[in-house]
Amino acid sequence: MKKILENGKLFYLILFVLFLFLCFLFPYTHDDYAWGSCIGISRLYGLFDNYNGRWLGNLVILLLSRSLIIKSVIMSLVLVLIFYLIERIVGNQNKIIVRLLAPILFFLMPSPILKEGIVWTSAFANYVFPVLFFLIYLNYNKDIFSKNNNYNKMISMLLLFSGFACSLFIENITLFNLFLSFAITIYLFVKNKKIHLPNLMYFIGSFLGSILMFSNKGYYSVATGTDDYRTLNILGNAASNILDTILNYVTFQNVFLNIILSVIIILIISKNYKKLNKKVKSFVPVIILLLVSFPIYTLFSGYYVINIFLNYTKYINALYSLIYLLTVLISIILFIDKKEDKYKLILLCFIIIGVNCPLIIVTPIGPRCFVITYFLFILLVELLLKYYLTNTKCNYDVIINVLCSVFIVLFVFYSLIYGYVYKINVEREKYILDHKNDNYMILPQLPYKKFVYNGYPRSDIFTKRFKYFYKIDEKTKIEFVPIKKWYKEKK
Repeated sequence: MKKILENGKLFYLILFVLFLFLCFLFPYTHDDYAWGSCIGISRLYGLFDNYNGRWLGNLVILLLSRSLIIKSVIMSLVLVLIFYLIERIVGNQNKIIVRLLAPILFFLMPSPILKEGIVWTSAFANYVFPVLFFLIYLNYNKDIFSKNNNYNKMISMLLLFSGFACSLFIENITLFNLFLSFAITIYLFVKNKKIHLPNLMYFIGSFLGSILMFSNKGYYSVATGTDDYRTLNILGNAASNILDTILNYVTFQNVFLNIILSVIIILIISKNYKKLNKKVKSFVPVIILLLVSFPIYTLFSGYYVINIFLNYTKYINALYSLIYLLTVLISIILFIDKKEDKYKLILLCFIIIGVNCPLIIVTPIGPRCFVITYFLFILLVELLLKYYLTNTKCNYDVIINVLCSVFIVLFVFYSLIYGYVYKINVEREKYILDHKNDNYMILPQLPYKKFVYNGYPRSDIFTKRFKYFYKIDEKTKIEFVPIKKWYKEKK
């Protein structure tokens, strides 16, 4: 096992095959029916005019929604490349632990983000793909505070393309990508007294991509309040978005990740405690209290689903989440003694916050909007763990065995969940094929609502798209029922 883990190419090949199997089990749902039917082709013919400016996201979902094999291969490849880039950013030290921990933390993703942002193909195309291009940029600038990166024309062209591509998926990433690339370009200019060409090229790519995206007439409709689905309201949306959604999915829902993050920070405090001055030591009990109490509170709140503070619960949860984020940031400032690591971690914290800022003023926003945030938190955990393990004596074989066991358990768990979903979906598709000429169909709802986003059409418009996708006569009436009832009706 250890030889496989040490061999990067073999490890990622096996990981690709495992995720290929899992992605193959994910069903098409919701908007996938539109993109995979004549509606998607119609949008393409109209060049997505007055729809949105997510050019690459739209093109990707047009491809993914037409072949289960292509969908599975591309989804698996993108996820594995993201894990690989995280490893590259973190570095070669303790690489086996880094390789195992990233997919484990991925499996521990909150189910609302998982089902909306990963399993749902349309969301994957728009919310996961830009993470890949964004991490390419972060990987290039991983040593920004320690040395000047070497560069050549090929790197500059790659970053030009990455910046352009990253800007054609989802709006908040487009805006923040433009801001971050501009800020880093200016920082390097001030630092080195000359233009850093690759970062300038990434900024130019981001700028051109932003122009292409926001030149779509759909955003004019949003800005003027004439869009039927999306709204832009600086004052009216801010409070509700922050309290109800942003802080909830940025921090509060990440129960298991928060536990691991807190444990690592506490271990770092313990490791460096003797080096701290008396003033900093006086803050340690409060910091540890917050690091311990918040994950426990979120764990119990999620398990028991109680409003312990009655009508004020959402306000307390939001405030607690904000305090926890600040505690993590303060811990990095106080307890990371290497300047390069400290600056890198602080920058990552501000990236996590900044990429969500554009979401404050728009509606609707949902769990899928926080896919990139969760991957950035995985990176944060990995970087903190690397810092702790450096020059720390421990039994790495035991840690590796534990991580392998956890990965296997989680992979089997999701394989069973989505294996059953796949089984029901196949039976549903076969039933449709056998009864296409019927005037009335009873079809099963897909199981595990917690892990599948809208496993059946819930309105007339999505039922119509479902019929287009499966080439069912528009006049055929369809009723979606629970699985047990469907089996009874079949008999």
